[in-house]
Amino acid sequence: MRLKQHTTAAKRNACRRCNTGTSPSLGTLCAILQQAQEKENLNNKLPMKKAFSLLIIFILIFGCKAQIKEFSLLGKWKQIERLGNNGAKNFSIPIENGITITFENGNIITDKFGKKGTYEINGEQLHIKFPKRDYFYLFYPDKNDSEKMYLSPVTPEYQIICDEGCADVYEKIE
Repeated sequence: MRLKQHTTAAKRNACRRCNTGTSPSLGTLCAILQQAQEKENLNNKLPMKKAFSLLIIFILIFGCKAQIKEFSLLGKWKQIERLGNNGAKNFSIPIENGITITFENGNIITDKFGKKGTYEINGEQLHIKFPKRDYFYLFYPDKNDSEKMYLSPVTPEYQIICDEGCADVYEKIE
C-alpha cells in the first residue's frame, strides 16, 4: 500500500514538473513518459535486488566450504596406492589389500600383525622403530584431504631411495 502511495505521489510531482502550461497534451505526454520511466526504474531495481539476494545466499551456502579437518597422524591407516615414476612417466598402482598401521598416543605404532613399536616425527621425517627393524620415510599429509598421507621411503640419512620418486598413499580408516 505504501508503494502505491509513493508511486502516486511521484506521478503527481512528475506531472507538475512536466506541465509547462503551454499545452495540456504536452503536459500529459510528459507525465506519461515520466510514469513509464519510473516504472522502468522500479522494474530494473527489483531484478538487481533479487540478483544481489541470490548472490548472498549462494555465497553463504556454497562459499563456506565444509571445513577440512585438521590432519592427525593418530589412528589406523591403510595403504591404498603406490605412486612412482619410471623415468618417462608417472604411474599409480591401486593396492586392494594394503598393509595397515596404527599410530597411537605416546608415539606407539602397531603393525598389521599386532607388533608394537615406536615412531618419531621431526618435520617431514618419520622414523618407525620395531624390535628387529627400522623404517625411514619422508612424510607428507595430503593438502586437500586430512584423511590421506604419503610416505616416501628414504635411507636412515633421509636420502631419497627411488631415483625418480615414489610414495605409498595411506588412507585413514579409523
